[in-house]
Amino acid sequence: YKLYQAPHPSDRARGGAAILIKNTIKHHIDNVIEDEMFQAITVCVFTSLGQINIGSVYSPPKHSPKEADYEIFLRKFGGKFLVAGDWNSKNTRWGSRLTNTKGKELLKAVDNINGNFATQGKPTYYPTDPNKVPDLLDFGVTRGLSPNNHWVGLLEDELSSDHIPVLFTIDSSTIPIPCPDRLHNKQTDWEGFRDFIDKRIILRTKSIINNPKDLDKAYEEFVTLIQNAARFNSPPPPEHYAKTFKTPRKVLELMHERRRLRRIWLITRFPDDKAEFNRLNRAVNRQLWKLK
Repeated sequence: YKLYQAPHPSDRARGGAAILIKNTIKHHIDNVIEDEMFQAITVCVFTSLGQINIGSVYSPPKHSPKEADYEIFLRKFGGKFLVAGDWNSKNTRWGSRLTNTKGKELLKAVDNINGNFATQGKPTYYPTDPNKVPDLLDFGVTRGLSPNNHWVGLLEDELSSDHIPVLFTIDSSTIPIPCPDRLHNKQTDWEGFRDFIDKRIILRTKSIINNPKDLDKAYEEFVTLIQNAARFNSPPPPEHYAKTFKTPRKVLELMHERRRLRRIWLITRFPDDKAEFNRLNRAVNRQLWKLK
């Protein structure tokens, strides 16, 4: 994987955005934004739907961008993009409990660029302060993507942050980076390579190579010999098949119960609820470890 980052301009341990992308996916960096109002980074991914800019964004809560600020920011990502993250903006349009000033301004800017929102409409932020109410702060903004080509899900069983991870899926296939054609690999038999050349090489003398044409011919024969020796003694690497297994019903029930206990603890923040969630979480992890 490759990690691309857009840290907070103060260069301190706060804010910032990042993208982790698999090496085999054909892509390049599109935008890196590191200012006080927005930290964002996007990569251009080559897919069967064409080039799509995928971005991660963080907008600190203390700043209040206006409609024009949001619009300038969003237009930097081109005509087809998905930019997601913690916007710290609330609007009932994308499922928040209420609407704040930042939410109103962002909505107007997205409408101006004919964009849309990618959200499941459920809370993604559960504050540690029990007096505060969970709300939706993490969502995506899209442009040029059909709503039928992507969907959103919440990974409620993953991580332990006060923000629930959000999964965005685009119905498209990425274009992989083609593997270079290599003459040898880790399984190459170098002793066999050496014997192959020894048995087939023709050593030419000055009396045979009399002009540049003879030299070119000898050169081509020697290069071909090396290539054939390498291919003959380098078996293709074995194919790797993805391991698939069906999760036992008992484990699925435990995971469902863990999800329920985690939701209860996120709402109440009671130590007893946290202890109960941790106990079941350890039990689920032990069961999953046994299945590996």
